[in-house]
Amino acid sequence: MPSYKGVRKKGDKWYFRINHHRKDGKRYQEEHGGYDSAQEAYNARNEYLSQVNKPKTQPNGTTIGEFVVQYIAQKTCKESTLRQYMWLSECVREMIGDRKLCEFKTRDVSNFCTEFGKTPQKKRKDRTNSAQSVVHMRNFLSGMFEYAISEELIQVNPVTRYHAPEPERTAPNFWTPEELHQFLSEVAKSRHAIAFELMAGSGCRIGEIVALRWRQVNFDTGKIRITTSRTHGLKGYKEGAPKKGSFRSITLPTRTLDALRIHKLNQDKERAKAGGLWEDNDLVVATELGRPVSPSNLRTYMSRVVKRLGLPPLSPHGLRHTHATLLLAEQKPLNAVAERLGHKDPSVTARTYAHVLASTEQDLATTMNNLLST
Repeated sequence: MPSYKGVRKKGDKWYFRINHHRKDGKRYQEEHGGYDSAQEAYNARNEYLSQVNKPKTQPNGTTIGEFVVQYIAQKTCKESTLRQYMWLSECVREMIGDRKLCEFKTRDVSNFCTEFGKTPQKKRKDRTNSAQSVVHMRNFLSGMFEYAISEELIQVNPVTRYHAPEPERTAPNFWTPEELHQFLSEVAKSRHAIAFELMAGSGCRIGEIVALRWRQVNFDTGKIRITTSRTHGLKGYKEGAPKKGSFRSITLPTRTLDALRIHKLNQDKERAKAGGLWEDNDLVVATELGRPVSPSNLRTYMSRVVKRLGLPPLSPHGLRHTHATLLLAEQKPLNAVAERLGHKDPSVTARTYAHVLASTEQDLATTMNNLLST
């Protein structure tokens, strides 16, 4: 007797079963029956499956350009992330916006991502989109097509089988202790000095420093609490939670804490001088009238000073890398450095600063050799 998959007999009638998966991953079964023979039930099952698996497309043949607008509209995320999504969606509309959503295949994804990687950057026409940007685009497309599946517009995500080339991992730029000291000495009399002192002494991101409030500073314990960050949103800068919820307390070096005390006294004088014009935002890093300082202004100022001093190019984020690199070079515990940086997973710190850990490992081996040789 031939075998009929998914078919069984109950009483004198035959039935077929279909396995389904809900969106939460749980399985359930659907059963249809009342057939006079196993062959009849088996044929009915095949016909049912052919209809279920038949590709579904929108009656009006919606294009990728039209659908990506729908996809962006339903996204809920931080404004800084949404800003990047909107840039990616703009590239999608310009390059493949007229293509039909249901006709886009894996080879089309590959061709598009390759072409996207050759496209000049928006702000730097002399450079093409980076390998990391290609990865971001690949992930963006995957999310868009997954949403199309949930809307029952397509059956298969064409991005699943495409793997973007892995970006070459390079060591982050950082300064030596001497270069860092030279820079901090140069900016010491600038009104921006405290921002750079805090970034260098705490390892915080620039957005976390410009959002720091005096109520988050404890001079008795020598600690600051990182609870907010100022990032570029859809319409200018906006404050919110720090990146990936990296709330933390950081003990400041004595030098940084002393600079903070002096800065507090100077800011109190500015407050008194401004009078009614002062905006009481409780900000540590503020303008002469108490208003927020734009991160872009700090980046521009730092760039000018770095060029004037002839130092290796470095951005404010490079001060964070310098902070971590110098601590790890002194063989401080990886977990402690990761916590200071706000990395929930120390493996992120290990991957980012692998160049330092490799040299530290060699130092440990040398030390052990000396101990065994005595």
